[in-house]
Amino acid sequence: LFLVVTLLTLGYGYLAVVGSLLFSQLVMMIVYYRFTAKVLPDLTYKTRYISINTLSEIWTLSKYLLVMKSMSIVYYQTPRLLVSMFMGPVIMAFYEIIMKLPRFLKSMLGFINSAVMPAASELSAERQVEKLRKLFILGLKYQNILSIPVILGAMYFSAPFLEVWVGKDFTNLADMLRLTLIWNLIVPFISYGGSILLGMNKRLKELMMLSFATTLVSVSASLLLLNSYQLNGVIIGFVLGSLVTLPFYLNIFLDEFKVNSFI
Repeated sequence: LFLVVTLLTLGYGYLAVVGSLLFSQLVMMIVYYRFTAKVLPDLTYKTRYISINTLSEIWTLSKYLLVMKSMSIVYYQTPRLLVSMFMGPVIMAFYEIIMKLPRFLKSMLGFINSAVMPAASELSAERQVEKLRKLFILGLKYQNILSIPVILGAMYFSAPFLEVWVGKDFTNLADMLRLTLIWNLIVPFISYGGSILLGMNKRLKELMMLSFATTLVSVSASLLLLNSYQLNGVIIGFVLGSLVTLPFYLNIFLDEFKVNSFI
């Protein structure tokens, strides 16, 4: 990031920026390679190990994750695409202002999910069924205890937050920000349980289908509401995708972890 900002400040074009990013990725690859070679000296990279059977095995293990990741990209990027195509740069700026806080809150919860996945993988390998159940129940409860007050507070103080951040002229976006924050109330239930199942390598096909359904509902609703409600329609579609599929996610989690309720 520092390198990119420096190049742009010095007047270099986008080709220089792209070149610097590629160079930084190359440096990172070399560093990772050297680190891996030091930690695992017996690990070798030989082309003869690459075969159709190996690629087929890798595809079998990763196809569900690939589809889910692809659907996630479509889900998160479609609103931006629709706003930029049909509403112009001014409304696009409004959209980015509205989404900044929800994305930040989502990324903060992402740290919890990234820590849970390897723990779930280890417990699953050891067949610690009861501990996995406790990990799901207690982890989800504590996550909601931490996140829900923050999200509700952000909803209540949306207008003052926008006034302090971008100015009084943008406080009219407060209702749209509150609407978007509903998504933050939904996501923890989906992402936390999904991370545990990914770590366990279970129910991946069902998670993939729900990921596809979430994206389909979101994109369809956004397109249907776009003409009538403009930016509000896009945001409603974004939230609606997760809201519609939430009960199906919960059904999978409750069934897998043998839980009657979250209370």
